[in-house]
Amino acid sequence: MKPTLELLPSLARRGIPERTICAAINATDTEAIQQATGAWKGLLVLGGKPGVGKSVAALLWLLDASLGKPECLYWVQAGDLARGFAYDQDSFELITSAWALVIDDLGLEYLDEKGRYLCTLDEVLSRRFAKCRRTLVTTNITEPSVFVDRYKERIASRIHEDGAYVVVGGEDLRRRK
Repeated sequence: MKPTLELLPSLARRGIPERTICAAINATDTEAIQQATGAWKGLLVLGGKPGVGKSVAALLWLLDASLGKPECLYWVQAGDLARGFAYDQDSFELITSAWALVIDDLGLEYLDEKGRYLCTLDEVLSRRFAKCRRTLVTTNITEPSVFVDRYKERIASRIHEDGAYVVVGGEDLRRRK
């Protein structure tokens, strides 16, 4: 399902950046879109270089996964998990309970020395796993081994058990004329 301009306000209220919504409205088929829309795993990680369409693919996946009902989906920037979600119980409940969730740009966040961010991320993914919710993560990390080094074996194990780590290629769509 492709978003429409009529859905823009509703999608934006669910955390989805307007630029991503507009790009998805005008999207043409890419490798990232093919990989995301064909995957119905519990936890899908889309890794790839910047600009290959991971976020647009994630939005299209999100709309499919939520059956086109914006109230069933949520989008969060990975860096925002580090800023407050662990302390805001309502927000935390929203992202752990939404039928379909995208965590966008994992790998850009600051990993604190005490591991607070990793604990928060693990808690989100664990709760979603327990509730059988669908989650898609986008990242610029193109090597699964680098992902495991950064996010540790527990999160990698969740992906292995109920998901997939897909590396997408293609040209930088932002540089296309």
